[in-house]
Amino acid sequence: MEWDAVGAHSRSAATALFDRIVAADVAVCPTLVMHAAIDLPDFVRTDDPLLRYLPPDTPEAWSFLQDQVFHDGGRSPEVEARRRALFEHRRAAVAAMDAAGVRLLAGTDNGTPGTLPGFALHDELELLVGAGLTPMRALQTATLEPARFLGREDRAGTIQPGRTADLVVLDADPLHDIRNTTRIHAVVVEGRWVGPAERRELLATAAAVAAQIGVPAQPSPARTPSR
Repeated sequence: MEWDAVGAHSRSAATALFDRIVAADVAVCPTLVMHAAIDLPDFVRTDDPLLRYLPPDTPEAWSFLQDQVFHDGGRSPEVEARRRALFEHRRAAVAAMDAAGVRLLAGTDNGTPGTLPGFALHDELELLVGAGLTPMRALQTATLEPARFLGREDRAGTIQPGRTADLVVLDADPLHDIRNTTRIHAVVVEGRWVGPAERRELLATAAAVAAQIGVPAQPSPARTPSR
């Protein structure tokens, strides 16, 4: 169905649709990272070291979904080429919407193979820039635009006096390279500083908890009956 839509694509019709979206002040969430996981078979890594923050059976579940659901038991080279072309059309549509002034929101559709909660947002920002957005516009899809969408632009989404102090402190400029959003030094949550040491501790705890998910509980040691 999507491939048929690509074949019937009309630039004038798309432009008219984008104009209507802008006039109605509608926001669009492209979730390119989710589509990349489905369209590009080499995008999903079952050996990603970040998988330590997810349950141990995650790689197996991802492989099953990739092979049996998304790829329907395998894809021919022709189908693979078509899916790659389809992803390029998705990127072009995002660029066209941005150029038309459509409000875009960063999203990941966590649960899709290859999308790790939290970390996948950085992948989405990189894909948005790859589609044609400036780094600033990509950052706004995860800050200003969500605040506007949720009706919280008077409290969040930008750094101004009186706004909620939810911040990410980076060690490098994301306007120079959007991938620098992953170079996190610290975060501020409602004004509370969470520095590097605490962040490492939180991540270590997350990995330890994830490793225990689905692991059978060990039986309690036998107790000597009281007399």
